[in-house]
Amino acid sequence: MKIFQRIFAVVVGALAVLCASPVDAQFVPGQLLSAQQLNQAFSSVTSNMLPIGGGTLTGPVSGPSASFSTLSATGGATIGSLSVTGSPISISSGGTGSKTQAGALSSILGASSIPLSNGGTNATTAAGAIANMLAPTTLPILGCDTTGSTDATSCLQTKINTLSVGGRVKVTGKLLISGNLTVPPGVSLEGDCVLPGTVGSNTSTPYGSLACGVLMVSSSATINLSAGASLKSAIVYRAGMTFPAADSSAFAGTAVTVAGDDAAVDHVIIMGFNKAVYVNGYQRPLLNYIYGDNNNGIELTSVYDIARITNCHFWPFSTVAAGGSTSSLQRSGTAYYLHDSVDAPMLVNNFSYGYNVGFRFQNISTVNAVNNMADNTGSYSGSTGWRFDGNLNGFTGVGNSVWSQAVGVLVNLNGSQIVDLSKMSFNTNTTHISVAGGNVKAYEAEFFNSTTLLSVSNASSIVDFDHNTFVNNTNYVTASVATTNVRIGHDNINLSAAAGTSLANSNVKSPTIASADPLPLPPFGDTFIVSGAAGFGNLAGGWAGRKVTLIFTGALTVFSSIGSTNSMFLKGAQNFVTGQNSTLTLVHNGTQWIEVSAQGQTPSLLGQTIVANLPSCSAASLGLMYAVSDATSPAYNSTLTGGGSVAIPAFCNGSSWVAH
Repeated sequence: MKIFQRIFAVVVGALAVLCASPVDAQFVPGQLLSAQQLNQAFSSVTSNMLPIGGGTLTGPVSGPSASFSTLSATGGATIGSLSVTGSPISISSGGTGSKTQAGALSSILGASSIPLSNGGTNATTAAGAIANMLAPTTLPILGCDTTGSTDATSCLQTKINTLSVGGRVKVTGKLLISGNLTVPPGVSLEGDCVLPGTVGSNTSTPYGSLACGVLMVSSSATINLSAGASLKSAIVYRAGMTFPAADSSAFAGTAVTVAGDDAAVDHVIIMGFNKAVYVNGYQRPLLNYIYGDNNNGIELTSVYDIARITNCHFWPFSTVAAGGSTSSLQRSGTAYYLHDSVDAPMLVNNFSYGYNVGFRFQNISTVNAVNNMADNTGSYSGSTGWRFDGNLNGFTGVGNSVWSQAVGVLVNLNGSQIVDLSKMSFNTNTTHISVAGGNVKAYEAEFFNSTTLLSVSNASSIVDFDHNTFVNNTNYVTASVATTNVRIGHDNINLSAAAGTSLANSNVKSPTIASADPLPLPPFGDTFIVSGAAGFGNLAGGWAGRKVTLIFTGALTVFSSIGSTNSMFLKGAQNFVTGQNSTLTLVHNGTQWIEVSAQGQTPSLLGQTIVANLPSCSAASLGLMYAVSDATSPAYNSTLTGGGSVAIPAFCNGSSWVAH
């Protein structure tokens, strides 16, 4: 009986195992089993069991839990959750060396940063690491003194030098820069001072308390911008400077030096230096939203490709709150100085206040200036708003203005140069325009409130002045030397001068031309005085639409003729014999001159001369007549001989003078 019970138990166990595998044979209760069937069932059970001493499992294992003293895997392992109760995985083995989340994060970030050049984040905080991973070319200045107490030049230079392929360096706090700082190519040094200018008011200038990216630069140092480098959203002032400053006497040094092409200074305020920005020999600088208080503002030289200066504002930011005399608001230098080979600069929306010279252009070419203004305190003796020297080779200006200067615009160009001041606005200058050399054109400009509107001290300077508006000017066009090169047009509008007011003093004169055939007209002007007694039938220098008036000092004959572009067709095809102060007005129709009007005509009066002084007789002067007083034995239609005492008409027959 016991044997049977044992056999039955084995059979039941075998059945349980066999039922667990769908490929095994299935038995039913009461079924008789052979020895072969039982052996197969036992074999199947033992082949899917591990012995207590260990072995190799060839199939998967599943279960609610398992406990191992040690565990290793030669292939991959997928674990839904893992709790480590023993020693953590060491950093040397690729772990964090920690059993907690906070500890793991701390280990990941580390106690010291791994430089970008070594593949790290260059950060020691979670925020810094995340920021640098999101923007790997943005580099904070951790480790540098941002209180301004100690020199940060070397530290900052080391930081920015790691950005060998370009990027951003974020400047926070205040940094003392005692030595030259060089921003590498393609690197931008950026603060968080988003808008330039005062953060207070004209009576409060709290620059010293700001820490939004402040660079306190020694007067013996400068910030060098390499090619493609930039300085943005920062405050730069001279180290040791306090606010408000009493005056500008301590201003020294150069704040920013452009040392490569395509460099930029953008949204930066610069104070306390002799010069704010200097560019020498580098192309396409971009100078935008620079606010400054320095003895000199922006200086450019040898910039052969276009420089852009936009939205800049030079004003006494550092001294305005000090009070005291007006002189504390004045600066001894030039706000914008472009000289010696600056090609096609563009100046848009710039301003200066209180400078000895606002805008100065010397030996450059093709200036483009739109909406720029030079203002002053109104009491700065010798100040000039705009100054043009040497060569200019083109000035295109729209919407520019000048206020409250001793001289609004000073022109001292070379003789072949001209500046066009059309559409410019002048207000409350002692002298609006002073011409010491070169030439000036002003059309559709506005001139308000001056002692002298235009002063000319160079007799060779041509001034063309028309279609302008005048209001409250004491004197208009004055010349300290006699000049015949000033043309005041007929279409100026004078809104305040009393009737009878002259627009020019007695030194402004009409040009005088010695009579000759043809009479040579200057290319500029419309009224000319003709001296001498030589008659003429041709007037050289005409073009379609040109209109001139000739005023004669004495008697001569103007011959009516047709044919060449220099010929003159007079009314009735009659010659015009002039007297003193006779006038003749002609207009050119593109083919020849046509008489418009003549005054003081005296047909019976011939020009008087002697035979030796008769003008050349040719086909062009056929019909010309004079009265000679020294003919010798004249005979009708015979060639005249002088040296006698007979008075007789002389007639030009197309080849020689004969008695008539």
